Amino acid sequence: MAEQRILVRYVGWGGLKNAFVAGATGWQREYARLKDLLTPEEYEAGKRSILDAHYTSPTIITHGIYAALQRFGFPGGKLVEGGMGLGHFWGLLPEELRGRSTYLGVELDPITARIAKLLYPQATIHNRGFQDADLTPGTFDATVGNPPFGSQSIFDPKFKAHSKFSIHNYFLAKQIELLRPGGVAGFVVSRYFLDAQDPGARDFIAKQARFLGAIRLPNNAFKENANTEVVTDLVFFQKLPPGQADPEAADWTGTADYTSAGATWPVNKWIVDHPQNILGEMTKTAHKGLYGKDELTVNPSPTETLPDQLDSAVESLPQNIYQPADDGGRLTKPESVPEPAAAGATDVPDVKV
Repeated sequence: MAEQRILVRYVGWGGLKNAFVAGATGWQREYARLKDLLTPEEYEAGKRSILDAHYTSPTIITHGIYAALQRFGFPGGKLVEGGMGLGHFWGLLPEELRGRSTYLGVELDPITARIAKLLYPQATIHNRGFQDADLTPGTFDATVGNPPFGSQSIFDPKFKAHSKFSIHNYFLAKQIELLRPGGVAGFVVSRYFLDAQDPGARDFIAKQARFLGAIRLPNNAFKENANTEVVTDLVFFQKLPPGQADPEAADWTGTADYTSAGATWPVNKWIVDHPQNILGEMTKTAHKGLYGKDELTVNPSPTETLPDQLDSAVESLPQNIYQPADDGGRLTKPESVPEPAAAGATDVPDVKV
């Protein structure tokens, strides 16, 4: 147990990229230590992961992803996660769901996968690339995760249509493909999944899943646990029966111009139409981006805590729409929900080990 409490603090290599750079100022000791501790294969695997390995805080998992799935009526079941990292999504599964759930996770990095197996021996963990995972579509009740934030593509011989997307969008599309009709999904994604002017990935997913809503997080949501400031979204879906498509796809697959502080960006139409689900002030950053352009950010609220904001935003999502596996795949229209109401603050639980 003591060793597990140490291991669970590991947050991956994403916030330590300078430790892999020879001669990086102030990182010489860490660079030499990694070279000494890791095998050449482990070192290269860690170096490959620095662009997209950022792990999710307990606040986002519990008050965001799982609070939403429980609002949808998910009672527990077969969960799957690609790019699972340490398995915190399994470790933070609410107690009332744990006894009724199983978990299968896939993780490429060998060190991370080994730690995950030590933390969660009751889970099924595959140390391989998601493209090499032999998983059957339509067999899981729910899928969760924080897909790799990379723009590169990978080839999956069994999911060739999904391979045309970035690794980030490939993970989303494949995990949704693994769901059975009626199953639900909750992901932490780069804002560019929703805001990209090319709607290809969104159109692809809309042909097999209903969009249930999104929550745009402040730029400091990952600062404490992963040493990174990015704008991310929580997005939620429900798998549709074969041959059905999202009847309200036009509400979320397109973008609209959003102007703030004298700058304009393409922003997802659903986000623009639901400002109550933006947890802060969406505006431009104080610095120019890589190509000298203004970048979009979400400044955190100076008065509200992230758990309270998430609790309120989750209340705006559809309720009791999850369909169990024995109902023949029939889906009901989400019931109307009241306007978001302020929720009481709750403590963020420790990662369970």
